[in-house]
Amino acid sequence: SINGEQPNLKDKLKNEILKIIDQAIEAIPKEFRIDSVSLSKHTTKASFLALPWSNYNYIHIIMHGDESGGLCLEKPEVDKYKIQDVMTIEEVTNALTGKDFLLIFLYFCYSGGGPNNNNSLAFQIANKGIAKYVIGYRYGIGEDSALIFAESFYKTLMNGFERNNQSRFEEVYKKSLSEYYKNSSSNNEYVPILYINS
Repeated sequence: SINGEQPNLKDKLKNEILKIIDQAIEAIPKEFRIDSVSLSKHTTKASFLALPWSNYNYIHIIMHGDESGGLCLEKPEVDKYKIQDVMTIEEVTNALTGKDFLLIFLYFCYSGGGPNNNNSLAFQIANKGIAKYVIGYRYGIGEDSALIFAESFYKTLMNGFERNNQSRFEEVYKKSLSEYYKNSSSNNEYVPILYINS
């Protein structure tokens, strides 16, 4: 929350994170084994840049996004939750350039587009070869619908995962999208978009 603490939202977000971690840790095939998980709370630009990105193959970022596609972090010099500090698309891609991620899931508003998809963070990450697969949201995120998709995506991905099988990722995305539509009353603005670096 940017304008003050919202305990219900904070608890809901914590539960979403725990559900996603549980989903990823339950019955994992050898190829998708998780060695470590990093959680960053009250993240600033400095703490984002200090994360050991090279240690990971998969990233799932749950934060706020602004309409320009940037990542909303916190300013360290003010009270927590009061003022956002936007990390631009260029700053985020520069921080991740040179890494070889298999999947980056951008679980925040406008990460996959807004009015101009070609300038989105998700598109730029895939286009620059930072990650093979990127999931982002063109507009906002409906919290319940986002969780429905994420849970289905990870559960389906773990079942028969193959690292270099592009059609497998596309199948997982389509199946999870179908699950999303079946169980969500959200409008199309909340639909996650898959970008592939081919």
